[in-house]
Amino acid sequence: MKRFIIILGLTLLISVAKSQGYTPFNFESGEWVVRYDVKVSLFGGPYCTEQIDSVMFYCNGDTIINDTSFKKLFYKGYSTCPTWRYISGYYGAIRNDIPNKRVLFNQGGNIVIYDFNMHVGDSVCNITTFLPVTFYICGTVTSIDSVQFCSRYFKRYNVTDYLQNVYSIIEGIGSPDGLFTTTAWFSDLLCYTEVNNSACPACEPFLSVKNRFSDKTIIKTNPGSDQVDISAEGEISSLEIFDIFGRLAYSNYNINSKTARAFIVEKGLFVLRVRVADKLIVRKIIKQ
Repeated sequence: MKRFIIILGLTLLISVAKSQGYTPFNFESGEWVVRYDVKVSLFGGPYCTEQIDSVMFYCNGDTIINDTSFKKLFYKGYSTCPTWRYISGYYGAIRNDIPNKRVLFNQGGNIVIYDFNMHVGDSVCNITTFLPVTFYICGTVTSIDSVQFCSRYFKRYNVTDYLQNVYSIIEGIGSPDGLFTTTAWFSDLLCYTEVNNSACPACEPFLSVKNRFSDKTIIKTNPGSDQVDISAEGEISSLEIFDIFGRLAYSNYNINSKTARAFIVEKGLFVLRVRVADKLIVRKIIKQ
């Protein structure tokens, strides 16, 4: 399940909660390797039925926007559409707002992508966009602890969303979706490291992309049809589909097959939860 990939990818050591100050993002030497499953690339290119973009985000140089200094954020990596190809370019401007414990991103206008003024019991909403729909995935901070990484401690906020999925947001590192909360069908932060810091594990950015492409669970929807077809390499034991308000729209708890078919009558955005072998896979789907 993608919410736990960040924990495995970063090889974090869980510790007892510690009292510590705010840890800003290291935009001087930090590198974030992210994989996106999309139909339209976030980085330009043609429409494909299915594709994977795997990129490394990193900063190089400064820029001034409205008298405020930002870091220039770039990306480089590979896309599978229409064939394997190298992609790279400038993505936007980013900066720490340390006094307010926030991270600002500018791609034509400032937006707050992280606000770490959080306490246990606070609501947290991540903005997610599936054109033409923009919506919020909201949850509650259930606990706050720390993790040790690169020989220092980072504060970790553990969140339970309305579907009872548990994930973490870590100061100085970000979301399990990547440097940004997802604007794709599915995304993972595969690796985080810091250049010239021997205490950080090295990233192998694009080795896992082909593996993920070969063994992932596939969800197919057809415009005008109520059917949702799911296939996986492992045995599917159950599936559930929820609407954006958390209401159960479809369920089947006795499948025991590598393929399954669900039905959604209403149009809109839904969240699919599939149990494949010993893994719980969560995907977002759009019924047109």
